[in-house]
Amino acid sequence: MDTITTPPGVRGPADASGRAGLWIVGVGAALVALTHVVGTVLGARHTLGDDPLEVEGIPVSDASAPAFTEHLPAISEARYGALTAVVEGVPAGTRWLLWAGDAVGSLAVVGICLVLVQLCVRIARQRPFGRSLTVALVATAVLVTAGGVLPQLLALAGRTQVVEHLGVATMAAETGVRLTVSSELSLASIGVGLALCVVAVAFALGERMQRDTAGLV
Repeated sequence: MDTITTPPGVRGPADASGRAGLWIVGVGAALVALTHVVGTVLGARHTLGDDPLEVEGIPVSDASAPAFTEHLPAISEARYGALTAVVEGVPAGTRWLLWAGDAVGSLAVVGICLVLVQLCVRIARQRPFGRSLTVALVATAVLVTAGGVLPQLLALAGRTQVVEHLGVATMAAETGVRLTVSSELSLASIGVGLALCVVAVAFALGERMQRDTAGLV
């Protein structure tokens, strides 16, 4: 049961300044989570609707140098790297992929904020260790990992379908300019997720030590 009490001699942030700091952090985390939830809902109304959709980060290759660079002698070579396009008639499946990528990333942020709120509450009650917090940390590790990798995969799939929808094969044959899809993935979130798992193990050990200490008193 998650009802461990603080043994004598173990002090928590009982002073007013400590509790005020915990309240500020907890309320701030809750507001950030709420902001992401609202943003995800509003983003769904736009992305999943019938309006033209702005798609960012479409790589461009074999494009001519930007004209304004001709007046900059210090630039020896220039090219367009990516395209931001407002596309009409985007298929519904593509819209769902692009929105899901943003939604999964926001879900990870919401999960982290909720765990932070829970941690602030437990510290304020002088019970920082507990099984529920360990489970929450593991869940956050999963959310951080998934929230870092899945949005990239979903956005990659969505942009691939956008490129196909634009008919780039015909454009490449006529102009020589090709729109491609970047396959680069950042795996930094996996390292963060593993670090959170280590923190969860540390909290589990702290819970056991606290239980053993309480049994000796």
